[in-house]
Amino acid sequence: MRDLIILAVPILVLSLLHCLWRAQHLLRRWQPAAATLWKSDYSDTERADDANFQAMLGLPLLRIDPIGRLVVDDVAFTDSNGMSRRVAVRHRVPRGSERDGIYTIWYDPTAPQACVTTSGPWRWLKRACTCAFALFAIFQWGPTLLGS
Repeated sequence: MRDLIILAVPILVLSLLHCLWRAQHLLRRWQPAAATLWKSDYSDTERADDANFQAMLGLPLLRIDPIGRLVVDDVAFTDSNGMSRRVAVRHRVPRGSERDGIYTIWYDPTAPQACVTTSGPWRWLKRACTCAFALFAIFQWGPTLLGS
């Protein structure tokens, strides 16, 4: 157990720092834009199959796969210069979810075609909070688990 805690602390600290750096990087250098979905590789058949699988288990509100399904969406958005852009965005969606045709993306103004993500700074801050809570838990309850 001691080895696990010794290994977990630096990993969590590095993860916390990375999440905070990524969040501030997105807030300072990148810009949000409303993107319109043109087409997706998550077809209606796949969506229905995922929804039916969850309903078959009798737990339609339970997320069976918390990570979700990795999909590639072709989206169109207008950048800060007023130019219309179309890009492919890879992101995860909850299985079986109905999506509307508009969501927020974040893009790099210096390379709006190449650098696009759906993971905004708030998602990175949530991950940083999770790492901070895990560190707090280790320092709060770790010594009692080790018996010292």
